[in-house]
Amino acid sequence: MSTPTPAVVVTGANSPTGRGLLPRLAKQDMRVTALVRTAQDLPADEVIDDWTRSRRAVDALANASVVVHLCGVFVATEWDSYEAGTVATTRRVVESVNPAARLLYVSYVGADPAHDNWYIKAKGQAEDLLRTVPDSVIFRIHALVGGREAPFPFELLFRQTAADAPVRVFGDDTHRWRPILLSDVLDALTNAVLGQGKAGTYDLVGPSEFAVADMPELINGHRVPIERTPVRQAASVTGLPQTVVDLLAHPYPPSAPDAVAADFGLSLTRPETTWPLVHPSHA
Repeated sequence: MSTPTPAVVVTGANSPTGRGLLPRLAKQDMRVTALVRTAQDLPADEVIDDWTRSRRAVDALANASVVVHLCGVFVATEWDSYEAGTVATTRRVVESVNPAARLLYVSYVGADPAHDNWYIKAKGQAEDLLRTVPDSVIFRIHALVGGREAPFPFELLFRQTAADAPVRVFGDDTHRWRPILLSDVLDALTNAVLGQGKAGTYDLVGPSEFAVADMPELINGHRVPIERTPVRQAASVTGLPQTVVDLLAHPYPPSAPDAVAADFGLSLTRPETTWPLVHPSHA
C-alpha cells in the first residue's frame, strides 16, 4: 500500500517568509497549498485566495498533515487590526485544522496575552489558541533581517540615507538585540515541517547579541553619528505607530538559541557576516 503524500498548508504565503518557504517545500515530496488574501502566482500546488472566507481553505486545513501559519499584523494604529489580522486568523486555523496535524507559528519574544503593547498582546493571544493543538511549534523571534542582498525594514532603520546623515535610535541606546536571519527562520520551519523537533515554544534568535548603539556602524560599515530620540517623541517624528516604537525601544531579552538550534538541526548565521548593507546610492 502506498503512503499518502503529505499535505502542507501555508497561510500568509505571500509574505516574505512565505515566499521564501514555498520554494523549499516545493523540493520535498509533499502537496503544498498556499492560503492568501488576494490571488497570487506562487510556487504551490494550489493557491486559495480570500482564504478566511473560503470553504476550500477550511477543507485544506482539515486535510493537512502540517500547517505553517504566517498570518499576522505588525504595523497598525488600533487594536482591532491586530485582533483581526493576528488573533482571528489564528482562531480560524485552530478551529479548522486536524487535531493530529503539526501546527507551526512564528511569534515574537515576550509574547504575552495581557500585555499593553498591542502587537505583543496579539501574539500572546494567538499562542494561547495554538497551544490547544497538541503538536504545535511556536518560534519566537527577535528582529528579522535579510543581510546585504535583501535587507529588511529593521536593518534599513540603521542605514544612512546620505553621507554624514545621522541614524535615529529610540530611547535608551543600551538595549540589546539578537536579530535572526530570514534564511535561518526558513531552515527552522522547513526542518519542523519535515518532522524535526518537539512541540513547544522556542526563542529562535540569532547567535550574536548587539547593543543598539553598535548597529549603525555594523550595518553601514563605518562610524555613524547617532540621533537619540525620546520614545515619547518618536511617533510624531517618524510617523510610526506607538506600538512599533515601543517594540523598537524596549526589546525583550531572549534566551540563548543553543537549544532550538540543536532540536531543529540548525546552524545559525551571525548577521554581522551579512553586513554592511549596500548604500542606496551604490545599488
